[in-house]
Amino acid sequence: MDRKKVKYEILKVSLFIALVSAIISFFVGEYIPALKGIELKTIDLRFNYRGPVDNFADSSKIVIVAIDESSLDRAPHRWPWPRSYYAKLLRNLKKAGARVIAFDINFDSPDKNPEWDEELRRAIEEAGNVVLAGREVKGTTFKSKVIEAKNLLRNIFIGTKGSQPGIVEVLRDYDGVCRRYVPVFSAGDTIFPSFGLAILLLYYGLTIDSVYDFPSKIPFENGYFKVGNLKIPKFDDKTWLINFAGPAGTFRYISFIDVLDDKDFKTNDEIKYGDINTFDDPEFGLLHDEVFKDKIVIIGSAIPEFKGELGDLLPSPFVRDESNLMYGVEIHANAVATVLEQKFIRRTSGVVSFLIIFMFSFLSFMLATSVRRLRIHPEFIVEILVVLSLILLFALWSYLTILAFENNFILPTVSPVLGGFAAYLGSVVYQYLTERKQKKVIKTIFSYYVHPSVVNQLISNPHLVRLGGEKREMTVLFTDLWNFTTISEAYPPEFIFNLLNEYFEVMTKIVFKYGGTLDKYIGDALVAFWGAPIHYEDHALRACLCALKMQFELEKLRMRWEKEGKPLLYMRIGINTGEMIVGNLGGYGRFNYTVIGDSVNLGARLESINKEFGTNIIISEYTYEKVKDFFSVREIGSITVKGKTKAVKIYELIDVLTLDKKLVKVME
Repeated sequence: MDRKKVKYEILKVSLFIALVSAIISFFVGEYIPALKGIELKTIDLRFNYRGPVDNFADSSKIVIVAIDESSLDRAPHRWPWPRSYYAKLLRNLKKAGARVIAFDINFDSPDKNPEWDEELRRAIEEAGNVVLAGREVKGTTFKSKVIEAKNLLRNIFIGTKGSQPGIVEVLRDYDGVCRRYVPVFSAGDTIFPSFGLAILLLYYGLTIDSVYDFPSKIPFENGYFKVGNLKIPKFDDKTWLINFAGPAGTFRYISFIDVLDDKDFKTNDEIKYGDINTFDDPEFGLLHDEVFKDKIVIIGSAIPEFKGELGDLLPSPFVRDESNLMYGVEIHANAVATVLEQKFIRRTSGVVSFLIIFMFSFLSFMLATSVRRLRIHPEFIVEILVVLSLILLFALWSYLTILAFENNFILPTVSPVLGGFAAYLGSVVYQYLTERKQKKVIKTIFSYYVHPSVVNQLISNPHLVRLGGEKREMTVLFTDLWNFTTISEAYPPEFIFNLLNEYFEVMTKIVFKYGGTLDKYIGDALVAFWGAPIHYEDHALRACLCALKMQFELEKLRMRWEKEGKPLLYMRIGINTGEMIVGNLGGYGRFNYTVIGDSVNLGARLESINKEFGTNIIISEYTYEKVKDFFSVREIGSITVKGKTKAVKIYELIDVLTLDKKLVKVME
């Protein structure tokens, strides 16, 4: 098979295996939770590699007011605080110019002092820009009015004029990490915005009707959530991916008590040491620093655990100080900031992801196949190189996914690598089947030409075989029988065939014994050569030993034939060494592994010239130069080959000169 056909076959196989690998990897990656979890983990790695956004706390439109340890220690009342605290907080934030005020706190039961509840309700109405946290109650059928669901959302203030409800449940992925954000929750025919979406609706002056028409589900338009004129790219049908600005503490945190601490409020510190007034002090107060001016203010817990009430730590993609925990209030803040900053993280569509997996699988297969074609031994080194090259390819793809993520774009990671691995396995199977086919071809072709042990060697080392034409220095041997035509005319055909078979069987075994390749039988003639398919540096030496052994064994045959009354056969041999072209010639399913060239023609000429000199074995000067230290010879003279002007010296090969170690090794 020529190189173009081989390349075309490999291309077809690679496309097929890449397609199968891509299909398997795409669906396995999409529907097996464990692999989806790994894909999500790679997103975490990309976040941490990218790192936090520079100076985000100063530039962000979101401020977190935290119920922290300092607030609990400095507040005059013990926890739980009276609702009047929250009313005062609302009024101070409104005075400071906060654009949206969102409570990530559930007021699920009345205060012990009803007047304080009423005070907070009035403060909410006065502010007119408040988001109240609600808890989703699944399996409950609500009527179309939100106000009627207030008790079921576990917040007694939901429905208060000037407020917007928002469900604070945060979605966790398979591994418990919060990465995605749900824009809406529904119960029966009622749809509620999530906490973050409620904040955005107030910020942009929109209502829930600008997103939904009751009781319809969320609009699906080219992979986006529609919020007024905003389009938020979907991560899946129900969520968008939060573009976390950084690990916990990336947003600006202000203690709850510092916002309360105006001239009319006495903290525990002020009771002991005098007024400080962190909120409205003219020189350093938060009111005059315009910290809250036109900002979204989210109030929530910043205490890991407080009697099981305020604990609100959740796993996030970012890791800081060996922990990925983040307060829920900051997760909501990140979700809102993703939309405010228009830093949406987009992912590839299903079609594009499949094409990426297909191309990755194709490249993996082609890379593995190409590396395996390198002639490096032992073979396990090649396989190590294959694995290393695939690891390099995987690393390069991982680097590209990181670069894409820095531009807020997610490329699939696990599925392409899975596809590449599947393609690698496909390349292993393909190599096995190819080698099996190759071994079968080698066995079919060379079992006629060389000894079975040589065939096995070729099967174990197929790189030694080149079936196409190749120029090599080799030695060729021609034999013919004296007066065989006269003998064949005197005996029946069956007798002649049996005699020749007996003769050729012995001669062929000798050729194989000395590592020769049987070229062909031509009537009563035999042609063999040394140096291919396995190359021997001592090819001339082997051919000469073979020739002497042939004459010796033929003499033994004659002694037996004489006793049996059979005709006696005598053989002429010609040997030449030189450059020849060796390869598989033929067509239409019939091939012959043979040698051609001027050096071959000279070998044939030497065989026939034995007639003129009455010799049995003639070698050329080229062979003589290779073996002169091992054999006794007699110089006969020179001949000129037809078509050549330079005469060639010829020698009669007589016997072994000395039992040199090299000779003994070959003879064994």
